[in-house]
Amino acid sequence: MTEDFYKSLGGTRNPDPLVEQIKALQYDLNSEYNAGLDVDGIAGQATMAALKGVQNIIVKGHKSYVVLWVQQKLQGYSYLKEGSYTPMVYDESTFQAVTNLQKNWGRPTDGVLRIETWGVYF
Repeated sequence: MTEDFYKSLGGTRNPDPLVEQIKALQYDLNSEYNAGLDVDGIAGQATMAALKGVQNIIVKGHKSYVVLWVQQKLQGYSYLKEGSYTPMVYDESTFQAVTNLQKNWGRPTDGVLRIETWGVYF
């Protein structure tokens, strides 16, 4: 159903939080890494290719809104506590949270944000 359909009924549909989160990630990938993605909220092939393209860029010390997105997801999953990390910076706390997530989900525990790790977020 489209948003216009819901508006015609006099209401609005509550947006899907995951779709909105993916849109934010796509926007960040476009603005920071020129990914050229459609901001559609779908973690499809193009989005996954863009994430694969930045996996070797996002290392300790890297600063970006994509890192902030990861930190917010880690916080939501209780791997990272508010105030324990530097927002937007892939710091030691964020690295440890990523490796803990990877371990718990049976992914390689190297702190690299590769496709296998991104799959946990979607």
